[in-house]
Amino acid sequence: MSEFTTKIQVSKNADFKQVYATGIQGGHTPFDFRIAFHNESVNLEESIPGEKIVIDRDFKVEVILSPFAAKKVMLWLKRHVEDYEEQYGEIKTQKPAEIEKLEYIT
Repeated sequence: MSEFTTKIQVSKNADFKQVYATGIQGGHTPFDFRIAFHNESVNLEESIPGEKIVIDRDFKVEVILSPFAAKKVMLWLKRHVEDYEEQYGEIKTQKPAEIEKLEYIT
């Protein structure tokens, strides 16, 4: 009896895009996970030094994943973040208290 093998061929679609993001926002339903990627910049015209900072969020793309794919992404990302921190040190993130101070303007 011969051994069964699987071959995976990889290609990039003509619509393939590479996007740089500084943040994400999203959620889930019973059917899928949605992650919108954005970039943030300080709006200097509306910000008042010492009083308020206005941050503009420019959403670039949203990715919709099945629960199975979301779990695979989470495991892949966890492994790579751990590898990164082993090599370069801990990645610092904002504390929830600092995030709560931000004023959202829509």
